[in-house]
Amino acid sequence: MQSVSWCSRFLYLRNLTPKLNGLYKVSNFYLRDNCQEKESFNVKSRQRIHTSLALDRNVKPLDVAISNDVVSINWSDNHTSNFNVKWFEKILSGIQNEYKLAQPWNVESIKTRNTSVDYHRVLSCPNEKYKFYNSLVINGFVLVKNSPRSSQSMMEFSREIGSIKDSREYFDPESQYYTLSNENNHDDFDIAYTQSAIRLHTDNPDMAHPASLVTLQIIEHSGTGGKSLLTDGMHCVEELEKNYPEAVNILSTYRVVYQQFNNGENYIFAAPVIEMDKHSGKLLSLRISESNRSPIQPFIPQENMDKWYDAWIKLNRYFYDSKNLLEMQLDFDTMMVMDNRRLVHGRTAFTGNRKIIGCFIAHDAWKAKARKLKVF
Repeated sequence: MQSVSWCSRFLYLRNLTPKLNGLYKVSNFYLRDNCQEKESFNVKSRQRIHTSLALDRNVKPLDVAISNDVVSINWSDNHTSNFNVKWFEKILSGIQNEYKLAQPWNVESIKTRNTSVDYHRVLSCPNEKYKFYNSLVINGFVLVKNSPRSSQSMMEFSREIGSIKDSREYFDPESQYYTLSNENNHDDFDIAYTQSAIRLHTDNPDMAHPASLVTLQIIEHSGTGGKSLLTDGMHCVEELEKNYPEAVNILSTYRVVYQQFNNGENYIFAAPVIEMDKHSGKLLSLRISESNRSPIQPFIPQENMDKWYDAWIKLNRYFYDSKNLLEMQLDFDTMMVMDNRRLVHGRTAFTGNRKIIGCFIAHDAWKAKARKLKVF
């Protein structure tokens, strides 16, 4: 049976809905601050109108009741609030975030999942777009089949799924995509512009706000090799946590300096290798780059440096374990979209000339579009 009551600083709710079966308590001031009446809340924009400063910090209910699934509260400041029980369902269950939906994988498990969508259907069909975001959230990457081999198509798709992030890799100021080719003569900027293998890494570790998603597509290759390498960092961090919890603590505590030189400019940022979500216990983000890890590390005390290296090497062993490392030879018509904060990626060495195009996607826009489709 539904019931509401109050005592001291809290409102007590019992059996409001099947999802809220049991006793819940909610702060009185929190409820007054989040009143949904028109004097306090703009229903159209879904924004609070008043300020917390304007409220009586000692406000309390004078009378509470529930009728027809609406909780009514008469406050000591002569205000009345009405809350539908569905509102309590929403606020007490919290924000459903993608970290709860993510499913870590290794090579064996990922082969049983569907990670592919069709380029044209994502642009035209809401169900296919939902499938795209769902795979991205669950697996951390999507293979977009039947993708046209052009920069315009790459940018069109990237804008559809999110918002293209400005980056130093866009050497042409008028473009919003990068071209990665061993014919570019940019090997003084990054070894990615060579035929060499690239170790597993995340992009932009030397920037305060790294790309959230990375899109890439091979559009030319006259030789052999150049397989794409992917490892699920979330899975590896969970394995590290299970077997070496102190290693996770070390890698999530000490800030590491990453550095990149570009046309005389020096990009530097320091952050822990691992950032964890304290509520879900899942991985929030990784910053991994052997190439861009600076020799200047003022945030790791020398007396703890050996412990840091032990933890770093343990994590990297999981990355390169054959059970975890996925190798793929991408077709020319396949675009890969990957979560740069969750996965580490690299490539094998190749021969001949090879050209890749891609975009960096900002964090907030693609998440907002996924929420619009109720992916999470």
